[in-house]
Amino acid sequence: MKTKILILIVISVFLLIVVSACASTPTQAPTSAATSASTSGTTGALDGATIMQAACTGCHGLSAIYNTQTDEAGWTTIVDNMIQRGAKLTPEEKTVLIQYLAANY
Repeated sequence: MKTKILILIVISVFLLIVVSACASTPTQAPTSAATSASTSGTTGALDGATIMQAACTGCHGLSAIYNTQTDEAGWTTIVDNMIQRGAKLTPEEKTVLIQYLAANY
């Protein structure tokens, strides 16, 4: 009986370790969309689509963007709000992203 309990405890601990390892987050996330873009092979000038993919999809899908149609002032307000909520953008990335969004959505 004690052996069965011991085996059950060992299996439970093992499963707990496996589940916690699968659920862990990376220890270091990119600090900005440009960092993320540079690790994916993009070089040169900042690209609005790449910035959008890197900075926005960490919290929501792109349908939130596709379904929003507004002008540059509206996108500025939205992007500022997302930065306050934790989106990581440099001032240059923010400018490129807003211009891209205003031109395309």
